[in-house]
Amino acid sequence: MKTTTCILTAAALLTAASLINTTYIAKHPSSASTTNHIISPTESLTIDADPIEETQPEKLLSHQISDVPYVSQEGLPTGCEIASAVMLMQNLGVDITLESFADNGISTCDLVESGDVLCGKSPYDAFIGDPYSPHGYGCYAPVIQAAIERMADADITVYDLTGKLFSQLLTTYIDQDIPVAIWGTIEMMEPETGTSWYIPEKDEWFTWIRHEHCLVLVGYDAEVYYFLDPYNGKGFCSYPRELVEKRYEQLGRQAVVCFR
Repeated sequence: MKTTTCILTAAALLTAASLINTTYIAKHPSSASTTNHIISPTESLTIDADPIEETQPEKLLSHQISDVPYVSQEGLPTGCEIASAVMLMQNLGVDITLESFADNGISTCDLVESGDVLCGKSPYDAFIGDPYSPHGYGCYAPVIQAAIERMADADITVYDLTGKLFSQLLTTYIDQDIPVAIWGTIEMMEPETGTSWYIPEKDEWFTWIRHEHCLVLVGYDAEVYYFLDPYNGKGFCSYPRELVEKRYEQLGRQAVVCFR
């Protein structure tokens, strides 16, 4: 699998070791908070230029996109973001597989222990861990945007829609039959505080949101939002609108879209 290895200098590790003691626990564990600054998705809303106006749209009725190819994340236990990206690309006719995208599109970074300190990159910059492993973490919207741009045809436009209102995703994209990958949680369960690690290149701490999940929005009605969910072969499913909007906010309003 193609990876980008984190290079952590001895000085950086010694600096980290002097700041905090954290213990590495596997898959999305809870972790004690630190006295140092911890960044989270809601603190880092980066917005690319796109055609959305920052206005509240009129009340919506319903719409559903049909024939979007479904891709399960089977084989990539922590690769929900990858499966969602592949669905967006296959919907545009791109000949791409889950494994090809994981091996050639995504830059990954393992977390490295030095004493009691866990160090690594930001999930805004790389996939944290191994998507083929149940002990991996995941990545955020900028990583998926960059990976789709790397793997897609030249005539495909990709937007990181981070920071947009959920209603804007509907009026600008879903109503135009363009599916959207969004960040929420597995089965829309309550998010929990996960592992914290030090990012030497930014001199800051990051705390992972446990149960983080990416899935593809394909429609809505007055009561629910409709998704293609790559988790556990779930496929086409729906979740209550209010709950989805809450999880979307908790994960920092992250979304990615691509179209020709």
